[in-house]
Amino acid sequence: MYATAQLLKRSLSDQKSYVGEETIQQLRLLAQPLRGARILNITVSPFGTGVAELLTAAVPLMRDLGIECEWQFVAGDTELNQAARKMYDGLSGRRVDWDAKSRWRWLIYNRLNSAYFDGSYDIVVIHEPQPTALLPVLAEAGRDLSGIRWVWHCHLDLRRAQTDVWESLRPILRYYDACVFSHPAFIPADLESAVVAIIPPAIDPASDRNTKLPLSSASSILASQGIDPAQPVVVQTASFAEAFGPYVAIDAVRRVREERPDVQLVLIQPGVESAAESWSRFEKVARYASGDPTVRTIAAHGETGSRLINAAQRVASVAIQAAVPGGFSLPLWEAMWKSRPVVVGASGGLPVQVEHGITGLVAEDEQGLAEAILSLLSDPNDAARLGSAARAHVRHHNLLTRFLDDELRLFGALLSMDMPAGKKEVTAHA
Repeated sequence: MYATAQLLKRSLSDQKSYVGEETIQQLRLLAQPLRGARILNITVSPFGTGVAELLTAAVPLMRDLGIECEWQFVAGDTELNQAARKMYDGLSGRRVDWDAKSRWRWLIYNRLNSAYFDGSYDIVVIHEPQPTALLPVLAEAGRDLSGIRWVWHCHLDLRRAQTDVWESLRPILRYYDACVFSHPAFIPADLESAVVAIIPPAIDPASDRNTKLPLSSASSILASQGIDPAQPVVVQTASFAEAFGPYVAIDAVRRVREERPDVQLVLIQPGVESAAESWSRFEKVARYASGDPTVRTIAAHGETGSRLINAAQRVASVAIQAAVPGGFSLPLWEAMWKSRPVVVGASGGLPVQVEHGITGLVAEDEQGLAEAILSLLSDPNDAARLGSAARAHVRHHNLLTRFLDDELRLFGALLSMDMPAGKKEVTAHA
């Protein structure tokens, strides 16, 4: 594609202290038949997204297992990128203007990137909807795709996908060898695919955002940001886009402070794809919170930002996620891994991600969010119970080694399958 992500070398052994030796040995056993296989991951960006966080951790560990794993990201000018972004937004449930021109620009975006494809891979994994038309574009150009298994890894919840956007994508997916979703409920009923796999995303316990951090160090980091770690702290780590509920979070905590004036709210926006877009969103949220000294809005970038997120989640009395437009929230799992009690809204995959009353609390609206936060602040024993259950759940279901296990099993199955003749005879035209 446009460029290859340059990643630091890592060892799978670094995960052993979190999951145990047996899990590490199981991964090495699963990887043996795949040693030397060439696997290409394709995304739209090398940073600032949940997918990028996941691949930053997973790709080096695949290499450590003896697999020739690469990660490349696609290119495009402003106009073409906007059309491709419409595809993403429309599938995630946000309404977009999707006309014939938008679809044409989306295909041109894929044709532009097809020029960089070298084709010498055993498996190609497309991690986002924007580059999915690479397969038909390459086939139409007469490229030899024989022997390549193509996988679309959808990290979105497609239950609310815009119909005309989905209809542009759906015919292409039947020519992929497998489609991967994060949860069975996220799969459209009219999907046509030979193989459908369920592989939830995961977090890296050894990353800067999750590695062990003494409480004293975490408290010092927060104090440097004007936050009093001795008083209750509510944290939300998410994009400042309205679909992620930053305004709902602010209003809910303002309700909480009617009874608990000592509560502080920390909203952290991790790095995102577009600096201009990120700043615009940040400015709007900061303006909404203006004049309230107990609300801190922070943009977290790079290694320093990762340590700040880690610190805030460890000090938090409650971690919240007011909303997501679709799919899951990786920062929520990070907070749960740190044994924080969590409260989430009822949108997207949040009610699936948190089991109400078991691993956290699910609130239907802003008032419910406030009431749930108050209940946890007033009952430390229940908060501790939920936090402990949350960590255990993440350890068993949402750590990086589980994701690698699922991926290795899928790749092994695909490489052992016979490829039907004419599998890649697919057109990109309507």
